[in-house]
Amino acid sequence: MFNQQHELTGSKQNLRKKFSTQLNNLTSDQIEQYSQQVIFNLKKLPQFQQAESFFIYISHGNEVKTHNLITKLLANKKIVTVPKIINKNQMIPVKINHFNSFKRGGFGILEPIASQAYVKKVDICITPGLAFSRKLERLGRGGGFYDQYLNNNPSTLSIALAYDFQVVEELPTNSQDHKIKLIVAQSGVISK
Repeated sequence: MFNQQHELTGSKQNLRKKFSTQLNNLTSDQIEQYSQQVIFNLKKLPQFQQAESFFIYISHGNEVKTHNLITKLLANKKIVTVPKIINKNQMIPVKINHFNSFKRGGFGILEPIASQAYVKKVDICITPGLAFSRKLERLGRGGGFYDQYLNNNPSTLSIALAYDFQVVEELPTNSQDHKIKLIVAQSGVISK
């Protein structure tokens, strides 16, 4: 089950290093297996099954893999938007119709070539992160992009995808940090 015994001393920056190291130590087989378990649990959620529109990260490095999920959502005629960083402190959702037409953005992450922001309400925002807590706190990479997006779109259901080792009891937070609504991990779902 979820890792209950993480020592949570130190700053957010120290925790980012710690969880980044753990992510980097995963093998490709582990990433594939764990990601499949997480996505399987995600697809069982009634909220996911009923949603028509998604804002979903394009997985990078050892994050929970989303490429196949995005492709399947598009095949099922769902509205899919993905993040594009437009300046050093703003991210917008851009609608895509195919899983192509991408380029590497400023952080080395795939982004759509198009720059037209999708301005309609999105049902679900699927967020990445380095660590998550049972209190639904999220530790991102420090840019604040998802916190800002979620604060500006409070009616969007935020769902974090996580490996079990990324889920801890609590995390240090501040007033800019946005709590997520659900965490989907290999061992199950965490909600209020």
